[in-house]
Amino acid sequence: MLLPRQALASGILLTLFSSILLPSSVWFQIHGIAANATVLEHIAECTVEYRLVIQDHSTQVPLDCDAATSMQKSMGENKVKLDREDYVRLSYALPDGKPREAKVKGNDVLAFNTPVGATLPIVYDPKDPDHLRTPLITRPVLGIEMAMLLAGSYLLLRGFGVRPIGTVRAWIGGRSGQSLGGAKPGLSAAVARAELPPWTRQGRLMLLAGLLVVLATASAMTLNYAGELFRDLRLAHTWRTALDVRVEAPFCMSAWYVFTLCDATLVPSNEDNARPYRTQFLLSFSPEGGEFLVPVRSTADPRALATRQSADEKLSNRALTFGLAFVALLGIAISCIRRLASGRYRGGSAHLALLAANAGRVT
Repeated sequence: MLLPRQALASGILLTLFSSILLPSSVWFQIHGIAANATVLEHIAECTVEYRLVIQDHSTQVPLDCDAATSMQKSMGENKVKLDREDYVRLSYALPDGKPREAKVKGNDVLAFNTPVGATLPIVYDPKDPDHLRTPLITRPVLGIEMAMLLAGSYLLLRGFGVRPIGTVRAWIGGRSGQSLGGAKPGLSAAVARAELPPWTRQGRLMLLAGLLVVLATASAMTLNYAGELFRDLRLAHTWRTALDVRVEAPFCMSAWYVFTLCDATLVPSNEDNARPYRTQFLLSFSPEGGEFLVPVRSTADPRALATRQSADEKLSNRALTFGLAFVALLGIAISCIRRLASGRYRGGSAHLALLAANAGRVT
């Protein structure tokens, strides 16, 4: 388990991440005005970037998306970079009944799969009615943000020596001044004054719970993420832009520009009964925008779909991030197992032996 300093550092990082992600969404929920908006139009805007032989700098030109795609296909992906942004034009009513239209990024209101003419819930800034977002409760990252905030708060309290679960349990049960690890009541004060290592504050159940959480997280990473990563590594350098595949519901969540989790659904448009393929990837120190995800298909395995960012441009970053995260989880799991085997927990054999030694010194 984490030592107090490690718990404090981890708590600070998680709390900072959540405090950066949550405030703007919460502000919209509290101060924004809720309304129902009608989708008027889906708009795709593309920009091509290229560099001529006689130029020492690249040139960016806005272009129709079909023309930009054709240009990239004819000249090659290594010569022309295509960036696409998907917008949606919405119509909604202000509090005075006056109609208003706004063009916003589809990712801000989760309107990628909403057909023209349909309505969707929005929240807009009363000081800037053109600034729209989806309601907080429907945002897919809300659960992650809240989990990070709760975990960070818990680790902060543990880092400062406060045991939230034990404190609540003692408050409910009306217990206070309980002696440590079964030591004799007459020696509890003297033993409490003795310096005990931090691991004596953690019980066996907490170690077992931590071990189960770590193993479950590592298993979920392996089952849900490792297969796609290893496939992309195996098919490296075989990816080409898939003109017949569209990206639906892309979004990327960046935690303080340290970790970025992206999610998108790839749907082949020219195949009957084609099953959508959902892809996720995790990056470190590399913020991305969901609107820039470009679908690609492998020439070695035409059934394999991915995004250019995950399978080509950021593949090394993905592999390194996954490897470091897996090694860290494995290290925590080994530490928990070793402590359980050696009795280095509150009430364990090592703790009782330490209490007996301290009691012998103070008597």
